[in-house]
Amino acid sequence: MKRHLVILLVLLLIIPIFAMAKKPKANGRPTWVDDPKSEYPESRYLSAVGSAGSRAEAENNAAANLAKIFRSEISTSTSYVERYNELMSETKSEASTETQSSKNVQVKASQNLLNIEIGKAWTDKLGQVYAVAYLDKFKTADIYEEKINENSLQIQHYLQQGLVSSHTWKIYACYNIAGIINQNTEELMSQLAIISLDTKESIELGYEPNELKSRTAEFAKGIHFKIETTGDAADKVTSVIEEIITSSGFTLSDLNAAFIKVETKLEDVELNQPQKFVRYYLTINVCDPSGNNIITLSENSREGHINQDEARARAIRTMSNKIKAELRNKLFKYFDSLVITKKP
Repeated sequence: MKRHLVILLVLLLIIPIFAMAKKPKANGRPTWVDDPKSEYPESRYLSAVGSAGSRAEAENNAAANLAKIFRSEISTSTSYVERYNELMSETKSEASTETQSSKNVQVKASQNLLNIEIGKAWTDKLGQVYAVAYLDKFKTADIYEEKINENSLQIQHYLQQGLVSSHTWKIYACYNIAGIINQNTEELMSQLAIISLDTKESIELGYEPNELKSRTAEFAKGIHFKIETTGDAADKVTSVIEEIITSSGFTLSDLNAAFIKVETKLEDVELNQPQKFVRYYLTINVCDPSGNNIITLSENSREGHINQDEARARAIRTMSNKIKAELRNKLFKYFDSLVITKKP
C-alpha cells in the first residue's frame, strides 16, 4: 500500500513539471523559441532556432544556426561544390544518383547539410518570426551512410579505371575525379561525426584517402605545360597562367608538354567622350602534347577611364580576370571528358 502511495506522489510531482515545460510562457512565447531542446530532445535531434522579419528568412537563419553546430575544418569552395554536382549529373553510374530521402540544403555557414527539416514557427506581437530547424539523428545518420557508401563505390570505380589505363592524362583524370568525390566524402564524414559518431566509425571506405591525394598530386606533376604569350599584355597574362598551372599541381616544362598559346592586343579607341577607351583582344588555344587543340578561350571588349594609361591597365585586369575565371575550369572539364561520357 505504501509503495503505491509513493508512486502516486511521484507521478503527481512529475506530471505538472512536464505540463509546464510544454506550456507557453505568460507572454505567449513558446518555450522552444529559447530552448529548442524542450521540443526536440538532444538524445534524438540536433536543433536550432532562427529569427527574422519573414518566415522564409527565419527558416534560412535557423538552418544556418543549425549548421554552426558542425564546426567542420573542411574548406568547401563554391567551385568544388559546382564541379562535384556537375560530375554527379554527368556520370551514368547508378551509384551517383541523389539520395532520394535526403533534403540537400546549402546554408549561409558554408555547410552543405542533408535532411534538414523545418519545424515549428511563431510570430511575436512585433512581427518577428521565429522558426526551428532540426535533424533527426537516426534517420539522418542512415542517409549519410548511404551517401558515403555511394561515393566510395564511385571512387573505387575511377581508381580501377586509372589502374587499367596507360595514358598519363587519363590516369590523372581518374584520380582527380576520385579526389573531388572524396572531398565530398570528407565533408559528409565530418558532419556524420557530430550526428552519430558510432555510425561514422563503423564505415569502411574501401580506399585510403591520403594515398589518393598523394597519388593524384604525383600524376599531376607528370603533366607538363609550355606557355607562349605574345602581344601588349604578355608579361602580365603569362604570370596569371603560370599561377593557374602551378597551383593546380601541374609542371611548367618543355618536356613532352601541352602547349598554351596566348595572343593579346590593346588598341586605343577614339570616342566623342571625355573618357579614354581601350579595346582589348584575348585569344588562348591549348593543345595537347600531340598537337590537338583541346581548349579555346577568346574575348574582346573595351574598357574606359579618365586617362589612357588607366584604361589600358583596366583592360589588362579584365583580361587577367577572364583567364582566372575560365581557364582552370576549362582545363578540368577537358580532363573530366577523358573519363566521363555525358548523359544524352
